[in-house]
Amino acid sequence: MAVLVLILFLTCIINLYFFSSRGRFTAALKKNLLFDISYRRLFYVFPNKFIVKGISVEDEYKRDLLVSERASVDTAVANFSLLKLLTEGEVVISSVNIYSTDINYNFLAKNFEKIRDFVLDMPQHDIILRFRDTVLDMTSKNDKFLNYVSTDFDLMLKRGRFFLKGQMRRYLYTAKGSIPYEEGKEPLNYELLFKILPEEIAIERIFLSGEKVYTQTWGKIRDG
Repeated sequence: MAVLVLILFLTCIINLYFFSSRGRFTAALKKNLLFDISYRRLFYVFPNKFIVKGISVEDEYKRDLLVSERASVDTAVANFSLLKLLTEGEVVISSVNIYSTDINYNFLAKNFEKIRDFVLDMPQHDIILRFRDTVLDMTSKNDKFLNYVSTDFDLMLKRGRFFLKGQMRRYLYTAKGSIPYEEGKEPLNYELLFKILPEEIAIERIFLSGEKVYTQTWGKIRDG
């Protein structure tokens, strides 16, 4: 009984600290990422989970940003190593489950270098990110239809290499509120093995398979 009371007490203390430090957390994230990041709630769940609700990410320079060019996440659940925390005093995230993400393609394209630099500056320990119910808005100004891609995927970092695996479907809306047209009867399955380097992305393998496509390739993507 005493152990349970201690666990509840420590959990409450940690969550009170998170609540009181919200401004410092968002300021630190903005300084390191050059994005405006906000969230509704961050809390700790015993023994080794952090849960973040209502995450919103926008470009730092809002004057150049269209309203739709942003990213949002409903819920992110991060698992960390309790052993590392107790023995070394270091919070090491081992996996993150990310639910209901909405992101605009233009946001990714405009901020590709920022995202790349952030990844390069990350601690290079093994981690896996699991994205579920992710929607990518691919609509451009000249499109006659609203163009969305729905995808679930896992992104794993292991020994400095990234492995991306998932499946996607494309949906077209003829008008706001209309029933979407689903392109293809089967989802497109994809796998990507790559490294992120200071001047390029070295692609070791791309694999695509679906109703009308099957291909494998490799190469490099350079700045400029």
